[in-house]
Amino acid sequence: MMMGLMRLRRFRTPIILAIFIVLALYQFTSLKESSTFSVETLKSYSAHIPIPAHDAKPLVQEPLIREPTRKQLADDPSPKTTAKIEVHLHYTTPAVATKDAAAETLVPEIPVRSSQRPGAQPIGTGTDSPQKVIPAKSPEHWKKDPVYYPIPSKSLIPLPTGKPIAIPQIQASFAPETESDKSVRIKRQAAVKKAFLHSWQIYKEEAWGHDELIPVSGGFRDKFGGWGASLVDALDTLWMMGEVEEFEEAVEAVGLIDFTTTTLNEIPVFETTIRYIGGLIAAHDLTDGKYPVLLEKAIELGDMIYGAFDTPNHMPQLYYRWKGRQRSKDSKSGSRVVMAELTSLSLEFTRLSQLTGNDTYYDAIARITNAVEKYQFNTSSPGLWPMYADARGCTTDKKRKPKKRPTQVKESLLSQSKNKDSNQKEVFTDSTQKVESGESGITEKPIPIADVVGGTGKEVFTDSTQKVESGESGITEKPIPIADVVGGTGREVFTKDSPVMIQDETIQMPGAQIPESQAPEPQTFGSELPGIPGAPNSDVQDAENPKSFTKGITEQPIPIADVVGGTGREVFPDTEERPVRPNKIEHAHEKRWSGRDSPTHRTASVDGETLSVCDAELLMPVGTHVEKYGLGALIDSLYEYLIKEYLLLGGVPEADQYRRQYESSMDLVKEKLLFRPMVEGNPDVLLSGVLEVDSREEKLDPISSHLACFAGGMLAMGGQVLDRSDDLNVGSKLTDGCVWAYGAMKTGIMPEVFRVNKCNDTTDCEYSEEEWVKSLAPTEEWVEMHNKYKEPMGATLETPLRGSSKAPLVVDDALPPAPRPVHDPHHKRSPPGTPLDNKPFMNAEDYAREIIKDKKLPPGFKDLNDKKYILRPEAIESVWYMYRITADKKWQDKGWKMFEAVEKATLSPLAHSAIKDITLEQGDEGFEFRDEMESFWFGETLKYFYLLFSEPDLVSLDDYVLNTEAHPFKRPKPQKE
Repeated sequence: MMMGLMRLRRFRTPIILAIFIVLALYQFTSLKESSTFSVETLKSYSAHIPIPAHDAKPLVQEPLIREPTRKQLADDPSPKTTAKIEVHLHYTTPAVATKDAAAETLVPEIPVRSSQRPGAQPIGTGTDSPQKVIPAKSPEHWKKDPVYYPIPSKSLIPLPTGKPIAIPQIQASFAPETESDKSVRIKRQAAVKKAFLHSWQIYKEEAWGHDELIPVSGGFRDKFGGWGASLVDALDTLWMMGEVEEFEEAVEAVGLIDFTTTTLNEIPVFETTIRYIGGLIAAHDLTDGKYPVLLEKAIELGDMIYGAFDTPNHMPQLYYRWKGRQRSKDSKSGSRVVMAELTSLSLEFTRLSQLTGNDTYYDAIARITNAVEKYQFNTSSPGLWPMYADARGCTTDKKRKPKKRPTQVKESLLSQSKNKDSNQKEVFTDSTQKVESGESGITEKPIPIADVVGGTGKEVFTDSTQKVESGESGITEKPIPIADVVGGTGREVFTKDSPVMIQDETIQMPGAQIPESQAPEPQTFGSELPGIPGAPNSDVQDAENPKSFTKGITEQPIPIADVVGGTGREVFPDTEERPVRPNKIEHAHEKRWSGRDSPTHRTASVDGETLSVCDAELLMPVGTHVEKYGLGALIDSLYEYLIKEYLLLGGVPEADQYRRQYESSMDLVKEKLLFRPMVEGNPDVLLSGVLEVDSREEKLDPISSHLACFAGGMLAMGGQVLDRSDDLNVGSKLTDGCVWAYGAMKTGIMPEVFRVNKCNDTTDCEYSEEEWVKSLAPTEEWVEMHNKYKEPMGATLETPLRGSSKAPLVVDDALPPAPRPVHDPHHKRSPPGTPLDNKPFMNAEDYAREIIKDKKLPPGFKDLNDKKYILRPEAIESVWYMYRITADKKWQDKGWKMFEAVEKATLSPLAHSAIKDITLEQGDEGFEFRDEMESFWFGETLKYFYLLFSEPDLVSLDDYVLNTEAHPFKRPKPQKE
């Protein structure tokens, strides 16, 4: 017996292993059998799911079987029964079922957001094999708490409640329509509606409840939270078109959206606001509140987005990190925010305040507006706003140290000659500097310094009043007379001509004249003063000439280069030869107090912890060397929302802030950003360019974009509202410029971005083919070198776009650098490129003509920088505004040609799609669809086309103001006497 047991022990390991294998095989077989369901079984299961209710709680349901779509049936008329199409749906179910569950029909809500990257093929589209079901995790839901920087109710900026004023009529008075004109208009309107409904039906079949339809391949993309951007964007368009059943079906789906959760880690605040909140409010306004769920959902989402403003200076995180583990007291706005995104929330949040009576929403955007107004005349091109700004306010960046306390500053002022410590810079008065009165009482002056952050702490200068001694570097270094520049204030403490006068903590500065009625109110935040923690409170005191500021010190912004990593300001010697920066534009409203003082620092106690808070301030982003100004991408809706917010507030006194900013900026827009193109036919049109500003000069680049085409309609409307008759004329020419750009292309659609030759005079401009070709040609010297090295080079020279780091491809290292093109002596780039392989030796003109041929350039065009068309609305938007404002039917004819071109170029076998190249028509070699259909195809483009051919009282401009996504909000009306 014992011997037997001993023998058995020798085989125990193989025996145990065999047992495990048998058990594993048995388990695998059981799982396989239990996972096999028939279609009938699943249908029977789904029939017992009760109808979801509006007040139900979210529940993630298992994947269900869906019938094949029209496209899938077209691809395979007899699909296999085993080809199950799995769709992950998000349901809400009632707590108690009140009806016979077996008799209910399944009503899907917004599908669970896919974690796939944008553009990836989602589950359930274009597949003939079953997909593996992965159990969904419970989604995380947004919660209001914690709030780190609450605003006391008494500190909220309230929504203006004054009586709206009588604003001039915007729309023209239309004459009675003839039967012939009406017949043409109705046919055109029907064609637009047909295009909309075609895309809408495919969206319902392929992507219902998702953000975007994939219009060629089928399926969907979720780029904006997965809440159904196309669904919400289309609501008001459906209502305008009279599609009540479709509208109510969409409203029912909207009621099931859970805006408190998404798979996105960062919510795009701007896009979410204009598409979702804007779409919901517009549908609510158009239907006179008949569907309460629309406003309820707008509030739900508005409350979530408001969490993005929980930062020390209440400037929003434009990509909101909403999840609990991501939120902290260190959250802040960006160091390089897009100005259009930051400033284009005002209409939506203001209207939400008007509808709910909650001042919180208006307060959020009013703080942004105040910061934007202060920044307007402190930019590198005063009066205009650049495309980017640093919105962090009181930053916690280690490179920006806390400012000195008043006692330190006073000590420094009294002991300038003794204080030579490298960490305590000298405070001085510059007898050669003129200090002019500005919005903060003083004007910026570049400090002639070199390599401050680089570590020398020395000033390199050639002051005409100072003797410069020769050193090893040819100049003598002198300590920089600034206060705590590297320490982080970026501000110079100085006085004009006289010694610094310290009287009871007061510094007097001659020349800073601020009207008493417009001086800032005394600060009362505890025992602290703006920008100087711990300084005593006191009022602004008057003097005969100087203005006395009891703030410990008076600060002046320092426009320097690379002080804290680089502000984009260039250093110049203080001589007569120093290039002159653009002068500050004088406007009457500049006398208002909106000076660029440092942020007002305060403290807030949260859960027993003291946190630093401050008022919002915008600055030039660190590292900026060239600032760009324009009307297109990154900046467009900033200007648009100024005049529209004025309308939405009814022109009340508080709205005057928006009017001032709009009028002063439009004067400069017309002066600096617009140009007449030098093109074939000499059309009397205008386009907008991009102004590039560095410390040497301002230069207008004649590069225009489809996005900038909105400006024509904006100027025309603003001209009507504010009685600026010239603006209507300028708006008309800008709109015609975009219509011309459409007609200049083979497809009849303008490119996304293009560059043309610019006329020097908008009134006298004659096109010359010779000049056009010359502008594209390199120098003869370059051509000679290219011809010489052509054969060993054997490569294609490519032209990097402006600002690109892509260098020309050079195979032969012996090839010397190419000279600059003769047409652009300041632009450091190789000549415009074209494939040169197997080309005969050419002169400069031949080379230019090869460029024209290769790039398919119409006469006058220098480049088609971006050839795609993504179903954009901006051009037809301005055409619609011009028609409504002028009642001139020529705009309807122009718009109809544009619609025919868009319909022909973008209609794929499934739905309308963006295209890659507007120089190619369908059927041409190389033509491609981008397989994208943004939600604004429903929300803007087709809406504007439809309204162009509608009766004028449908969404009248005298009743509604449209947000940047074409969603109409009701305007307040003055009370009749």
